[in-house]
Amino acid sequence: MIGRVVIVAVLVVLAGCSNTSKGGSVTDASGSQAAAGPTTVSTSSPASPATATWGKRYTWPDGLAIEVAQPKSCTPSKNAYPPGVKRGVIVSITVINGTKQAFDAGMLGMGSDRQFAGHPADSVGDSGGPCKAGTFVAGTVLPGKTLTYTESYAVDATPGELQLAFQPSFGAEKVFFVGQA
Repeated sequence: MIGRVVIVAVLVVLAGCSNTSKGGSVTDASGSQAAAGPTTVSTSSPASPATATWGKRYTWPDGLAIEVAQPKSCTPSKNAYPPGVKRGVIVSITVINGTKQAFDAGMLGMGSDRQFAGHPADSVGDSGGPCKAGTFVAGTVLPGKTLTYTESYAVDATPGELQLAFQPSFGAEKVFFVGQA
């Protein structure tokens, strides 16, 4: 019984520390030439998750934001992992800290929540090859600062839809970047 009380207490504390407010916004990324204003995204139901696409910025209500650039195709080297990948894509991801606190970029929690054409998209390890990209982002982003890093994924030989999900903390709204790659 005491164990259950402790678990419940920990979950309550974690929920209280997380950003559970909904309704971030999608705008053009910092490098974009378009002049569109912000679009509020409401996620009051699981059927309508927050979504954006390449070249857009998603901002959580606390001011933390993320931009995902258009994926660029690459052909993995013969030493790449996993072996036999015909085509990869490199994605540049920028974290913008508009909050008043430092943010650990490793907390973005993309993990295994990435798909290509309805199937899981594996990370590509291609040290020194054309698909070279970071495999794990680590770093503290101070208030008012940015951090840009790259990830690479194995995709089909023909273009299709790539979906990447980001969540800055437990209980925070998850945003999906979706588009052709």
